[in-house]
Amino acid sequence: MLTKTIRWIIILSLVVRVAVLIWEHFFPLQFSVTLENFTDFYVYYLQQLSLLSQGYLPYRDFPYSYPPLFLFTLYAFYHLSSSAASLPIVIADALSAPLVYLIVKKHSTGLLAVAASAVYALSPFFLVYEGISWLSEQPMLFFLLLSVFLLEDGKPRWSVVAMAIAIMFKQDAIFALPAYVFWMIRLNGSLRGLRNLGLGLVIVVAISLPFLIISPEGYAFALSLGRLFPGFVTPLSLPGSTGGLSGVSSASVSGFLPPFTCSTLINNMFEVSNICTAVLPGGQTITNWILIPAS
Repeated sequence: MLTKTIRWIIILSLVVRVAVLIWEHFFPLQFSVTLENFTDFYVYYLQQLSLLSQGYLPYRDFPYSYPPLFLFTLYAFYHLSSSAASLPIVIADALSAPLVYLIVKKHSTGLLAVAASAVYALSPFFLVYEGISWLSEQPMLFFLLLSVFLLEDGKPRWSVVAMAIAIMFKQDAIFALPAYVFWMIRLNGSLRGLRNLGLGLVIVVAISLPFLIISPEGYAFALSLGRLFPGFVTPLSLPGSTGGLSGVSSASVSGFLPPFTCSTLINNMFEVSNICTAVLPGGQTITNWILIPAS
């Protein structure tokens, strides 16, 4: 049951994010060297969602760097509009603030818990990268926090489910696994803890299985960020061993749908620098892509 405090935290978090989006629309944030303007949502995610809507599949037909839940969750809202695809990211980001409150409240006073949740809700980092740029840390972070809360609340099985979902949104969640496994076993004993962790493994395998069947190399390549099967190239990739071109000036490339024109292309995981123009399937044009050059 939602308490009055949690309801107000949710309202604060949502109102701040809506206000920031409105401000960004009329007064675009000027990014500096220390505040990089990542435009992955427009450059990558919308491309991939457009291809998915045409019947192409990630890993097998086009490059995609995360587990399947992220793209397919965005796809459920993509049919409403391209911007609506960001709703799972924005909502999960807003709902992470009350989870911070619940976790901190278990170990401290209610006042400190409110302060901690406010720090998250008003954090410039999360407001910029999740509230404006709509990057991929959410909904992974929401389910990671949920797994921690449920574990401390004496619900280890539901906690494991949340952790498995977090991993299937973005593989970065595995970096929390050593600490998570330690506390799971410490709080529940070796036998029960390992049995619960086994449930999480079953969920991860079940979600991964269809994609392992259609493209095992592509799935391993994507989730390892190119460490496994480094020569793997999807049919809709850019040409070249890593799917890119190097040192091409004012090049027009159509091998990776949708076609785009860039002043410079960098041969590293499809990253481009300077100003690019993309024509999405259906004729929509996106201009002024400014990405950070690959290091």
